[in-house]
Amino acid sequence: QVTVNRRKNQWEQASVVARRRDSAQRVTPRCPHFGTCGGCKMQHFQIGAQVAVKQRVLEDNLAHLGKVKAGQMLRPIEGPTW
Repeated sequence: QVTVNRRKNQWEQASVVARRRDSAQRVTPRCPHFGTCGGCKMQHFQIGAQVAVKQRVLEDNLAHLGKVKAGQMLRPIEGPTW
């Protein structure tokens, strides 16, 4: 459940009021400052899912903002989680 803070024609900004159920990909964030500092917004997300989301955001930004479409998609490079 959310409370909508701002509403425009193409988007809305909202704050989470309550979560009905957790995703199967939800994990406990390791950083004690998660949720307060704003640095690592996806720590609650399983690492493989984090990488997939970040790759999708990059692809979307390249397509919409840069008007670039990759001819071939390679697997993301992953290092140690922590």
